[in-house]
Amino acid sequence: GAIVLSIGFGMMNIINLPIVDFRPYKPGNNIQELRTNGEPAKIEYLMSKDGKEETFVDYPYEGGYKFVKTIEVTPATPPTAKDFYLYEEESGDDITDIILEDNYSFIVIKDINHCDEEDIININNLIRSLPETENCAILTGNNFTTIREKLTIQKTELYNLDETVIKAIVRNYPSLLRIENNLVVSKNMITESLIKTMK
Repeated sequence: GAIVLSIGFGMMNIINLPIVDFRPYKPGNNIQELRTNGEPAKIEYLMSKDGKEETFVDYPYEGGYKFVKTIEVTPATPPTAKDFYLYEEESGDDITDIILEDNYSFIVIKDINHCDEEDIININNLIRSLPETENCAILTGNNFTTIREKLTIQKTELYNLDETVIKAIVRNYPSLLRIENNLVVSKNMITESLIKTMK
């Protein structure tokens, strides 16, 4: 019984979104904070003077010290969401800050070529069901031409993300990621039942 339950629980989390989300983009997390929460390396300066060596937190420009080497006290830690960047399609400008400060519904698709016909229908229906005033964008690892050939995207924006970042956001595609003022509000797989709840 325990083996069956374990296998069933694991399969449920693989087929659907995980019950417990440990990833950076889980609901409640602030993406902007995770893009800037890194810390620079802490270093000290090893200096010599009159045959004696001393370490300094700040570089001693005065006092007749001679530089020996730098010592890394603690290594740098990169931001948790260091690779989350959104660029304007035509100009190539980084508009991540502007997008995150607004309210957005992101349709997350790692590779639309792996979506079946039902997925395509659900994505198009979802786009049509969203209010005209709601910001909608597609996050994808595909080139935009491929996306435009298969989806109803008259009112959607397109942004490329590295597939590693997309997999960190969700593991099941297609999914809907909702963000309000930098905060992840919800993540859901795009299904017919989800679309019905939005109408």
